[in-house]
Amino acid sequence: MRARLVLLCGAMVAGLALTGCGKDPGESACEEFAAGFTRALTADERESLAATIAGQIDGAPPRVAEASAALTRAEGNEDAWIVAADAFSEACAEAGWST
Repeated sequence: MRARLVLLCGAMVAGLALTGCGKDPGESACEEFAAGFTRALTADERESLAATIAGQIDGAPPRVAEASAALTRAEGNEDAWIVAADAFSEACAEAGWST
């Protein structure tokens, strides 16, 4: 089964290079957030993470997309970032993705 999945993914690489094999729209953004949140300590790091997430949000459920926009708006304010990050994490969880 795993070998079949690997072959399928290999055949689809050209079309799915940015989003990953078998991932729903926005899932990469949720995974990127989970991986980068604890490292986004400065305003510049938060801005970079928010931009990366925003670039992966196309086709995501509306609540995830709205939460991504809130991250972008909050990137320069630490308190607002914490609130927006919590909302983004919650939106990802509601959409079925772990953060």
